[in-house]
Amino acid sequence: MTSKPLGILAADPFGPSMAGPARRSLALARHLGDVAPIDLWYEGDAPDPIPNVTFHPFILENWLKASERYAAALIPSQFALKEHRVFDAPCIRIIDCTVPFPLETASILIGAPVEEAKQITRLQSWAINRAVSAGDYWLVSNNEQQNWLMGMLTSLGRMTASLAAEYGIGSRIIQAPYGMEKPPVAAPDSAPRHALLSSLGLKSDARYLLWTGGLWPWMDPVMVIEAMPSILELHPELHLLLPGATSLNAASPGRPLVQAVHDRIAQLNLATHVHPLPWIAVADWPAIASGARLHVSAHHVHPEADVSFRTRYLESLRYRRLLVATFIDPLGDQLERIGCATLVFPNNPAMYADGVLKALEIVDDDNGEWEQIDQYFAWETALSDLEFVIENHLTPHPDGPWTPEMAGNPAAAPPTPTLLDRAMNKLRRMTR
Repeated sequence: MTSKPLGILAADPFGPSMAGPARRSLALARHLGDVAPIDLWYEGDAPDPIPNVTFHPFILENWLKASERYAAALIPSQFALKEHRVFDAPCIRIIDCTVPFPLETASILIGAPVEEAKQITRLQSWAINRAVSAGDYWLVSNNEQQNWLMGMLTSLGRMTASLAAEYGIGSRIIQAPYGMEKPPVAAPDSAPRHALLSSLGLKSDARYLLWTGGLWPWMDPVMVIEAMPSILELHPELHLLLPGATSLNAASPGRPLVQAVHDRIAQLNLATHVHPLPWIAVADWPAIASGARLHVSAHHVHPEADVSFRTRYLESLRYRRLLVATFIDPLGDQLERIGCATLVFPNNPAMYADGVLKALEIVDDDNGEWEQIDQYFAWETALSDLEFVIENHLTPHPDGPWTPEMAGNPAAAPPTPTLLDRAMNKLRRMTR
């Protein structure tokens, strides 16, 4: 175990219904506590105790002071949107780039006033550059995010010979995706499920499809709703539960989609079978997730989907539920290859209905390989490369701190043609 502590900054506030990035921060602290003492800095509710983890309410000045004694600080890139000075931590900095927030925001801004969209895009670009440029190491979820990151590093002048020399094991770009929590040994308490179904006027043994969560603009619950009439022709007993689909405040980016969901339910007369719900509390989720016949999800064709890591899909694996979703996202493609998901093309309700009906035919078949799947997607596997680096390879970036000059300082005058010619001639001689 490394003697010096590792500082982890929680991405989102902690609480009863905390989002995926906050749960990731807790999981990182819990599992990395085996290789280093952990200081976990948080906002919101104080978490339950975790062995070898010390909790600190986030205060910028305290964070910066404590960072002086850290082996490294692990900082989520999206924190630059609310307090960019955390990236000044005077220690080795590991930047968690597993949330591609600029690509998410691009979807949210579709249809926004042009000038407003430009201002927000500039802020997002500045924030991601501020975070990435501060890194000695970077975390990504998959090959697609790694390619996205390498593009940013190239633009910032950080894709250097030094970085290329360390590519591979011990690389400064580390694949450390979300992991899957261990499946419950015993069946979850059914009381929360019965209470929810009862509140909807349904019997305790009602059969339902479970939307895996979230009504963000890049998701497409409307297509799943439009598939329901065809599904109900053969399975009139089924219901569709849509967590996170109740009314949101006017400023929420999901507000238009929430309205579209309610409108489509009414237009198709599906109110008795499609049920928008508020967010489900973390404590109640196991009962709801494990009781579903299938888990369902869908998204539009969008850059966010190309690099995403749909953590909600891991919940389907954890509770042994087959998933029906749409093509073109890395984790979904992976789950289809191992027989845990049925994928269909986006924007096609008829094909989606067929996918659900086919999955229902095999939903009770015993996969027989769940234990191997559990091990492959476990947190211990997801973080193995990161743990190796922390124990064996933590060093400052060989090129030193980033400066604007490394990116050619775009605000300054461009190099003269003579200087560019000289540089290219040198490169040609080196590659002959």
